[in-house]
Amino acid sequence: MVLESALDKKAIKTIVMDISQVNGMADYMMICTGNSTTHVNAIANGILKSVQDGGHKVFNTNGASEGQWVLLDLGNVIVHIMQESVRNFYTLEKLWNNGKIIYLDEEYALQIKEA
Repeated sequence: MVLESALDKKAIKTIVMDISQVNGMADYMMICTGNSTTHVNAIANGILKSVQDGGHKVFNTNGASEGQWVLLDLGNVIVHIMQESVRNFYTLEKLWNNGKIIYLDEEYALQIKEA
Protein backbone atom coordinates (compact mmCIF):
# COMPACT_ATOMS: atom_id res chain seq x y z
CA MET A 1 0.00 0.00 0.00
CA VAL A 2 2.75 2.49 0.94
CA LEU A 3 5.05 1.60 -1.96
CA GLU A 4 2.20 1.58 -4.46
CA SER A 5 1.02 5.00 -3.30
CA ALA A 6 4.50 6.47 -3.66
CA LEU A 7 4.93 5.00 -7.14
CA ASP A 8 1.46 6.24 -8.14
CA LYS A 9 2.68 9.75 -7.29
CA LYS A 10 5.80 9.22 -9.44
CA ALA A 11 8.32 8.92 -6.60
CA ILE A 12 11.79 8.22 -7.94
CA LYS A 13 14.85 6.37 -6.62
CA THR A 14 12.62 4.32 -4.37
CA ILE A 15 14.11 1.75 -2.03
CA VAL A 16 12.39 -0.38 0.61
CA MET A 17 14.46 -2.12 3.27
CA ASP A 18 13.62 -4.71 5.88
CA ILE A 19 15.21 -3.23 9.00
CA SER A 20 13.55 -5.54 11.52
CA GLN A 21 16.85 -7.22 12.37
CA VAL A 22 18.73 -3.94 12.91
CA ASN A 23 16.06 -1.72 14.49
CA GLY A 24 13.51 -2.48 17.16
CA MET A 25 11.28 0.48 16.30
CA ALA A 26 10.11 -0.48 12.81
CA ASP A 27 10.16 -3.43 10.45
CA TYR A 28 10.51 -1.57 7.15
CA MET A 29 11.91 1.69 5.87
CA MET A 30 11.14 3.27 2.53
CA ILE A 31 13.22 6.08 1.07
CA CYS A 32 12.17 7.89 -2.08
CA THR A 33 12.80 11.15 -3.87
CA GLY A 34 10.55 13.92 -5.14
CA ASN A 35 11.61 16.55 -7.67
CA SER A 36 10.27 19.59 -5.79
CA THR A 37 8.58 20.70 -2.59
CA THR A 38 5.22 20.17 -4.27
CA HIS A 39 6.20 16.69 -5.46
CA VAL A 40 7.56 15.63 -2.05
CA ASN A 41 4.33 16.76 -0.38
CA ALA A 42 2.17 15.11 -3.05
CA ILE A 43 3.94 11.79 -2.44
CA ALA A 44 3.51 12.18 1.32
CA ASN A 45 -0.16 13.10 1.02
CA GLY A 46 -0.82 10.19 -1.32
CA ILE A 47 0.75 7.75 1.13
CA LEU A 48 -1.12 9.26 4.09
CA LYS A 49 -4.43 9.04 2.24
CA SER A 50 -3.96 5.39 1.31
CA VAL A 51 -2.86 4.47 4.84
CA GLN A 52 -5.82 6.25 6.41
CA ASP A 53 -8.26 4.90 3.80
CA GLY A 54 -6.95 1.43 4.64
CA GLY A 55 -7.87 1.98 8.28
CA HIS A 56 -4.28 2.13 9.51
CA LYS A 57 -2.87 4.63 11.96
CA VAL A 58 -0.38 7.37 11.17
CA PHE A 59 1.73 7.88 14.27
CA ASN A 60 3.63 11.00 13.25
CA THR A 61 4.55 13.22 10.33
CA ASN A 62 7.36 15.72 10.17
CA GLY A 63 8.73 18.16 7.60
CA ALA A 64 5.70 18.71 5.38
CA SER A 65 5.75 22.48 5.83
CA GLU A 66 9.29 22.68 4.42
CA GLY A 67 8.86 19.98 1.78
CA GLN A 68 12.56 19.13 1.69
CA TRP A 69 12.36 15.94 3.76
CA VAL A 70 9.06 14.51 4.94
CA LEU A 71 9.15 11.74 7.52
CA LEU A 72 6.12 9.51 8.02
CA ASP A 73 5.95 7.21 11.02
CA LEU A 74 3.42 4.53 10.17
CA GLY A 75 4.29 2.24 13.06
CA ASN A 76 6.05 -0.72 11.54
CA VAL A 77 6.96 1.32 8.43
CA ILE A 78 9.06 4.50 8.40
CA VAL A 79 8.94 6.55 5.20
CA HIS A 80 11.48 9.20 4.16
CA ILE A 81 10.50 11.36 1.18
CA MET A 82 13.32 13.69 0.23
CA GLN A 83 14.40 16.13 -2.39
CA GLU A 84 17.51 15.04 -4.26
CA SER A 85 19.95 17.43 -2.56
CA VAL A 86 18.79 16.42 0.93
CA ARG A 87 18.94 12.73 0.09
CA ASN A 88 22.46 13.06 -1.31
CA PHE A 89 23.59 14.91 1.80
CA TYR A 90 22.22 12.47 4.39
CA THR A 91 22.71 9.20 2.44
CA LEU A 92 20.34 7.21 4.65
CA GLU A 93 20.93 4.08 2.56
CA LYS A 94 24.51 4.03 3.81
CA LEU A 95 23.45 4.55 7.42
CA TRP A 96 21.03 1.62 7.16
CA ASN A 97 23.14 -0.63 4.94
CA ASN A 98 22.57 -3.56 7.32
CA GLY A 99 18.94 -3.63 6.27
CA LYS A 100 17.86 -6.11 3.62
CA ILE A 101 16.75 -4.46 0.38
CA ILE A 102 13.37 -5.85 -0.64
CA TYR A 103 12.52 -3.32 -3.38
CA LEU A 104 14.80 -1.13 -5.45
CA ASP A 105 13.67 1.04 -8.34
CA GLU A 106 15.26 -0.39 -11.52
CA GLU A 107 16.61 2.94 -12.77
CA TYR A 108 18.07 3.73 -9.34
CA ALA A 109 19.66 0.28 -9.19
CA LEU A 110 21.47 1.03 -12.45
CA GLN A 111 22.70 4.38 -11.10
CA ILE A 112 24.04 2.72 -7.96
CA LYS A 113 25.73 0.01 -9.99
CA GLU A 114 27.44 2.56 -12.25
CA ALA A 115 28.67 4.70 -9.32
